[in-house]
Amino acid sequence: GPEVAEAGQDDAAADPAAAVAEEILQANILEAQVMAANTASVQTAEGHYNPISRKVERAGIVEVNDRSACVTMHVPGAGVKPFHYSAVHKGDATQQQVYEKSAQSAVAAALNGFNACIMCYGQTGSGKTHTFFGPDGLLQHGSTHGDEKQQRRQRDQQGMVLRACTQLLEARDLLARNGISVSYTAQFVEIYEEQVTDLLTGQAVSIRRETGAI
Repeated sequence: GPEVAEAGQDDAAADPAAAVAEEILQANILEAQVMAANTASVQTAEGHYNPISRKVERAGIVEVNDRSACVTMHVPGAGVKPFHYSAVHKGDATQQQVYEKSAQSAVAAALNGFNACIMCYGQTGSGKTHTFFGPDGLLQHGSTHGDEKQQRRQRDQQGMVLRACTQLLEARDLLARNGISVSYTAQFVEIYEEQVTDLLTGQAVSIRRETGAI
Protein backbone atom coordinates (compact mmCIF):
# COMPACT_ATOMS: atom_id res chain seq x y z
CA GLY A 1 0.00 0.00 0.00
CA PRO A 2 0.97 3.70 -0.05
CA GLU A 3 3.66 4.82 2.33
CA VAL A 4 2.60 7.00 5.24
CA ALA A 5 5.08 9.65 6.37
CA GLU A 6 5.68 9.88 10.08
CA ALA A 7 4.82 13.20 11.74
CA GLY A 8 7.69 15.06 13.36
CA GLN A 9 10.80 16.42 11.74
CA ASP A 10 9.45 16.01 8.18
CA ASP A 11 6.37 18.11 9.03
CA ALA A 12 8.56 20.74 10.71
CA ALA A 13 10.79 20.92 7.65
CA ALA A 14 7.74 21.42 5.40
CA ASP A 15 6.37 24.19 7.65
CA PRO A 16 9.08 26.77 8.56
CA ALA A 17 6.84 28.42 11.15
CA ALA A 18 6.28 25.09 12.88
CA ALA A 19 10.01 24.41 12.80
CA VAL A 20 10.78 27.73 14.48
CA ALA A 21 8.11 27.15 17.13
CA GLU A 22 9.44 23.67 17.81
CA GLU A 23 13.02 24.97 18.03
CA ILE A 24 12.02 27.70 20.49
CA LEU A 25 10.06 25.25 22.59
CA GLN A 26 12.87 22.72 22.74
CA ALA A 27 15.54 25.33 23.46
CA ASN A 28 13.56 26.82 26.32
CA ILE A 29 11.80 23.74 27.65
CA LEU A 30 13.50 23.93 31.05
CA GLU A 31 12.63 27.59 31.45
CA ALA A 32 9.14 27.38 29.99
CA GLN A 33 7.88 24.32 31.83
CA VAL A 34 8.75 25.00 35.43
CA MET A 35 7.60 21.99 37.39
CA ALA A 36 6.68 22.13 41.05
CA ALA A 37 6.79 18.89 43.02
CA ASN A 38 3.76 18.42 45.25
CA THR A 39 3.18 15.50 47.55
CA ALA A 40 0.28 13.08 47.46
CA SER A 41 -0.29 9.69 49.05
CA VAL A 42 -1.41 6.28 47.90
CA GLN A 43 -2.84 3.57 50.15
CA THR A 44 -0.96 0.27 49.92
CA ALA A 45 -2.42 -3.19 50.30
CA GLU A 46 -1.26 -3.20 53.93
CA GLY A 47 -3.25 -0.03 54.63
CA HIS A 48 -0.22 2.27 54.88
CA TYR A 49 0.01 5.61 53.04
CA ASN A 50 3.14 6.17 51.02
CA PRO A 51 3.96 9.65 49.65
CA ILE A 52 4.35 9.99 45.90
CA SER A 53 5.59 12.88 43.81
CA ARG A 54 3.22 14.67 41.44
CA LYS A 55 4.39 17.21 38.87
CA VAL A 56 2.33 20.38 38.39
CA GLU A 57 2.79 22.27 35.15
CA ARG A 58 3.20 26.05 35.43
CA ALA A 59 3.16 28.94 33.00
CA GLY A 60 6.46 30.38 31.81
CA ILE A 61 7.93 32.76 29.24
CA VAL A 62 9.49 31.08 26.21
CA GLU A 63 10.69 34.12 24.27
CA VAL A 64 10.58 37.92 24.44
CA ASN A 65 10.88 39.43 20.96
CA ASP A 66 11.18 43.22 21.03
CA ARG A 67 11.33 43.50 17.23
CA SER A 68 7.94 41.87 16.65
CA ALA A 69 6.54 43.18 19.98
CA CYS A 70 5.58 39.67 20.97
CA VAL A 71 5.93 37.59 24.14
CA THR A 72 5.66 33.84 23.62
CA MET A 73 4.53 31.88 26.67
CA HIS A 74 3.90 28.32 27.61
CA VAL A 75 0.35 28.15 28.95
CA PRO A 76 -0.52 25.02 30.98
CA GLY A 77 -3.10 22.99 29.15
CA ALA A 78 -2.91 25.15 26.02
CA GLY A 79 0.71 24.85 24.89
CA VAL A 80 2.83 27.65 23.44
CA LYS A 81 0.93 30.88 22.71
CA PRO A 82 2.10 34.26 21.38
CA PHE A 83 0.90 37.53 22.97
CA HIS A 84 1.25 40.65 20.82
CA TYR A 85 1.64 44.21 22.16
CA SER A 86 2.28 47.71 20.85
CA ALA A 87 5.82 47.48 22.19
CA VAL A 88 7.90 44.98 24.15
CA HIS A 89 11.15 45.59 26.02
CA LYS A 90 13.71 42.94 26.82
CA GLY A 91 15.06 42.63 30.33
CA ASP A 92 18.32 44.35 29.41
CA ALA A 93 16.63 47.46 27.95
CA THR A 94 17.97 50.73 29.36
CA GLN A 95 15.83 53.36 31.07
CA GLN A 96 16.43 55.67 28.10
CA GLN A 97 15.23 53.04 25.62
CA VAL A 98 12.08 52.35 27.64
CA TYR A 99 11.33 56.07 27.92
CA GLU A 100 11.85 56.81 24.24
CA LYS A 101 9.73 53.88 23.10
CA SER A 102 6.90 54.00 25.65
CA ALA A 103 6.63 57.48 27.18
CA GLN A 104 8.25 60.20 25.10
CA SER A 105 5.36 60.38 22.61
CA ALA A 106 2.91 61.02 25.48
CA VAL A 107 5.04 63.90 26.76
CA ALA A 108 5.21 65.36 23.23
CA ALA A 109 1.42 65.04 22.95
CA ALA A 110 0.96 66.96 26.21
CA LEU A 111 3.23 69.75 24.93
CA ASN A 112 1.02 69.97 21.84
CA GLY A 113 -2.15 70.40 23.89
CA PHE A 114 -3.45 66.84 23.96
CA ASN A 115 -4.36 64.79 27.02
CA ALA A 116 -1.71 62.22 27.86
CA CYS A 117 -1.42 59.49 30.46
CA ILE A 118 1.36 57.12 31.46
CA MET A 119 0.11 54.27 33.63
CA CYS A 120 2.30 51.68 35.30
CA TYR A 121 0.56 48.41 36.22
CA GLY A 122 1.86 45.16 37.65
CA GLN A 123 2.07 42.91 40.66
CA THR A 124 4.21 43.70 43.70
CA GLY A 125 7.91 43.36 42.90
CA SER A 126 7.46 43.45 39.11
CA GLY A 127 9.51 46.64 38.71
CA LYS A 128 6.95 49.49 38.59
CA THR A 129 8.91 51.81 40.90
CA HIS A 130 12.17 51.10 39.07
CA THR A 131 10.54 51.86 35.72
CA PHE A 132 8.90 55.06 36.93
CA PHE A 133 11.68 56.46 39.13
CA GLY A 134 14.80 54.32 39.04
CA PRO A 135 16.70 52.17 41.55
CA ASP A 136 16.40 52.59 45.32
CA GLY A 137 18.13 55.68 46.66
CA LEU A 138 18.10 57.62 43.39
CA LEU A 139 15.45 60.10 44.53
CA GLN A 140 17.21 60.71 47.84
CA HIS A 141 20.57 61.49 46.24
CA GLY A 142 19.36 63.07 43.01
CA SER A 143 21.64 63.33 39.98
CA THR A 144 24.18 65.71 41.58
CA HIS A 145 25.56 63.27 44.15
CA GLY A 146 29.16 62.04 43.81
CA ASP A 147 31.71 62.68 41.12
CA GLU A 148 31.02 63.22 37.43
CA LYS A 149 31.02 59.50 36.64
CA GLN A 150 28.53 58.76 39.42
CA GLN A 151 26.30 61.64 38.34
CA ARG A 152 26.24 60.34 34.76
CA ARG A 153 25.36 56.85 35.99
CA GLN A 154 22.57 58.27 38.16
CA ARG A 155 21.15 60.20 35.19
CA ASP A 156 21.24 57.03 33.10
CA GLN A 157 19.24 55.22 35.80
CA GLN A 158 16.44 57.80 35.97
CA GLY A 159 12.98 56.43 35.28
CA MET A 160 10.05 57.72 33.25
CA VAL A 161 8.76 60.34 35.71
CA LEU A 162 12.11 62.07 36.12
CA ARG A 163 12.81 62.01 32.40
CA ALA A 164 9.34 63.35 31.57
CA CYS A 165 9.70 66.21 34.07
CA THR A 166 13.12 67.07 32.65
CA GLN A 167 11.77 67.13 29.10
CA LEU A 168 8.80 69.31 30.10
CA LEU A 169 11.01 71.86 31.86
CA GLU A 170 13.49 71.96 28.99
CA ALA A 171 10.62 72.49 26.53
CA ARG A 172 9.26 75.34 28.68
CA ASP A 173 12.64 77.09 28.64
CA LEU A 174 12.98 76.60 24.88
CA LEU A 175 9.49 78.01 24.22
CA ALA A 176 10.17 80.95 26.57
CA ARG A 177 13.15 81.97 24.43
CA ASN A 178 10.72 82.17 21.52
CA GLY A 179 8.27 84.36 23.42
CA ILE A 180 5.84 81.57 24.38
CA SER A 181 4.87 81.27 28.04
CA VAL A 182 4.01 77.82 29.37
CA SER A 183 2.82 76.81 32.84
CA TYR A 184 2.29 73.31 34.19
CA THR A 185 0.04 71.71 36.79
CA ALA A 186 0.49 68.12 37.84
CA GLN A 187 -1.20 65.39 39.85
CA PHE A 188 0.46 62.25 41.09
CA VAL A 189 -1.87 59.61 42.47
CA GLU A 190 -1.78 55.95 43.42
CA ILE A 191 -4.69 53.55 42.97
CA TYR A 192 -4.49 50.61 45.34
CA GLU A 193 -7.39 48.34 46.31
CA GLU A 194 -9.90 50.88 44.91
CA GLN A 195 -8.42 53.62 47.12
CA VAL A 196 -6.97 56.67 45.37
CA THR A 197 -4.18 58.50 47.23
CA ASP A 198 -2.43 61.77 46.39
CA LEU A 199 1.25 60.82 46.63
CA LEU A 200 2.31 64.46 47.01
CA THR A 201 0.21 65.04 50.16
CA GLY A 202 -0.53 61.50 51.34
CA GLN A 203 -4.24 62.34 51.50
CA ALA A 204 -7.12 60.33 50.04
CA VAL A 205 -8.52 61.64 46.74
CA SER A 206 -12.20 61.83 45.84
CA ILE A 207 -13.03 60.96 42.24
CA ARG A 208 -15.69 63.02 40.51
CA ARG A 209 -17.55 61.02 37.88
CA GLU A 210 -18.98 62.38 34.62
CA THR A 211 -22.40 62.58 36.28
CA GLY A 212 -20.98 64.92 38.93
CA ALA A 213 -21.22 62.31 41.67
CA ILE A 214 -18.23 61.76 43.94
